[in-house]
Amino acid sequence: MLTAPMVLSQVEPCIDESLIDPTAFCTEEYAPVCGCDGVVYSNACYAQTQGGVTSWTEGTCQACEDLAEVDFGLCELVLGVGNVGGSCVYVSGCGTEVGGIDYASALFDSMDACEACLALGGGPNEGCTYAYACNYDASAQVDDGSCLFPPYHCPLPPEGGGCTYIQAPNYDPDAVYEDGSCTFTLDTICVGDLNGDGSISISDILVMLGLFGSVC
Repeated sequence: MLTAPMVLSQVEPCIDESLIDPTAFCTEEYAPVCGCDGVVYSNACYAQTQGGVTSWTEGTCQACEDLAEVDFGLCELVLGVGNVGGSCVYVSGCGTEVGGIDYASALFDSMDACEACLALGGGPNEGCTYAYACNYDASAQVDDGSCLFPPYHCPLPPEGGGCTYIQAPNYDPDAVYEDGSCTFTLDTICVGDLNGDGSISISDILVMLGLFGSVC
């Protein structure tokens, strides 16, 4: 395994900000993945739309695993930054899979991320990993479910608001959050969308049942 510093440009970018979409819908299924940024996301959808990571492996991250005894081959491809004998170095080789084991989750996309892991004594730092949450923790590697979101737990950001409902004439695809500015016409109103969330679902049926029997 080669551990001499290599040219950073050989490392494939881990974060693609164009993939981040705070309004994207992801299921709450817990199928943890370890992002190339060393952060554990609850599922692949959250990894891509909330973290903007370009690659991940199934399961939780193996925090700061010592790669000193792993032979990645003599290729000069930079695989990332890893813990080798207690120090963070650039690791190169022919691929992250060795002997049927994929060590991608033990590699970091930056020296800072690796050193932060070592500073924690090898254990992953838990906290809120979603960038648009009120209590976002940039140092957290594992989301612990503590995230709090605006507008209920903190004010909405001063910038980035707009109409996020696709059916509205003034829909803003660049809006980060819904600021209540949507306007609708009779042509754009979704018949049956009783709660105005842009879709017809069980929640609309509950609204209807709640009104059933009312005297107008």
